[in-house]
Amino acid sequence: MAKSTDFPSVQDWVAAQYKVQISDAKSLNEQTLSVAGKILLDVQPNSPAGRLGLEAGDILYALNGGVFDIDELEKTFHPRKFGRAYSFDLLRPSTRRKLRVKGPTFPFGARFGQTKESFLVELRNGSPDPSDAYQFWNSGDTEALSEFLPAFEAFNIRVIKLKGGPFEGLLPQALPSRTEIADDNVVWTGHFTWLALCAAHAGQWDRAQFVLKWVEDHFERSGDGGMMSMFAAMAYTRSMLAEQKGQLETAVNHMHHAIEMSPETDILYKRLSSLTNSDVQRPVSPHLGIKLSYNLPKRDPAQRFKQSGGQLSFEDSLSKLSPGQFILVCIMSSYRTNGPYVEGFTRAHIPLARLKTIFQEVHVITSWDETKSRDLPLPVMEDKLSKSGINVSVLFDTDQTLSEQLSLISSPTNLIVNHNGIVVADGWLGNDAILWRALAAS
Repeated sequence: MAKSTDFPSVQDWVAAQYKVQISDAKSLNEQTLSVAGKILLDVQPNSPAGRLGLEAGDILYALNGGVFDIDELEKTFHPRKFGRAYSFDLLRPSTRRKLRVKGPTFPFGARFGQTKESFLVELRNGSPDPSDAYQFWNSGDTEALSEFLPAFEAFNIRVIKLKGGPFEGLLPQALPSRTEIADDNVVWTGHFTWLALCAAHAGQWDRAQFVLKWVEDHFERSGDGGMMSMFAAMAYTRSMLAEQKGQLETAVNHMHHAIEMSPETDILYKRLSSLTNSDVQRPVSPHLGIKLSYNLPKRDPAQRFKQSGGQLSFEDSLSKLSPGQFILVCIMSSYRTNGPYVEGFTRAHIPLARLKTIFQEVHVITSWDETKSRDLPLPVMEDKLSKSGINVSVLFDTDQTLSEQLSLISSPTNLIVNHNGIVVADGWLGNDAILWRALAAS
């Protein structure tokens, strides 16, 4: 039985921490702002950002009244000490209005994305984050992807030498001679993955095929991981190449593979719809509305996560919740970690830590009982969550009993459960939309 104590609503939580001022912006130049600022994308309507009135397409152009770089901006996701607030100035080009938001952090639920102009500037300056290309791909901006090809090639010629590779010839642009690039195979795989995709969208099929082959060989040799959206982009590019060769069945198979790796990437369903001449929609979760119940032992065979022993009763966890509070359940087949698990929790870590009074517990449920469990040099997310004050338990699902009961097909499967034990949201943690969908259902 859940507690009857009233719990502050997210509306009250937002109103207590943030203030918004709106004014005219007739004197501002959108072209200047689009290069200097970041566009806000995927504003979740029930998140703090959505409840404050932020919208997709708003441009952030000033931090604390002045210009800023990405490192300063990233710091704003951590609350300042002693209650001091940040000031964020945004422009809404569609209405020529300015918004000034003051609060302890940048409002959660709004993710930053590049303008086309600012991403090109970063490519030409030799300091891009290759994953920023994802937003243009996911939104279907194929024109921008085609325009990125020369700058992507110039960047890759400048920072890596491939004997006999596809990057011979004159440089389309010059890059600063002191450009510093991290020597990281995951980063390089990302650069060339997006280069191959841009070449395909530019209709340079031989170039796309050559670069993609290099990516595949490089990835297989290095054995390094990467973001699942990157692997989905590789499958998407393979689909484009297969279609160009008239291999329709192969193209469709590649798209199904892409969706398996990145099921929340919208453009994949659009492309599969086009290939199959049908309306393919993102599937509705079969888990929404079901009631969870389990009693599982705590388990850590590698003894790397400090937790008390014994059983954990889901019913006991529910009894500690008030209305408006939740438990996040992450169900896996492998012990402790895989790519989507680490990537998702890494991105959701800060909002989870800030909302720990709302998301009371995290249950990580695994069924792999290996003592020498996959020991990778990646963040141990359970430890990070625990150090942030979030109650975390690692549980052992013997013979995948719970996974079979729920008919799970993906690892991890993230479920958010309300105080009545009902699943109110599920999905990937990486874009934190699952958190705001849960709050919308409360």
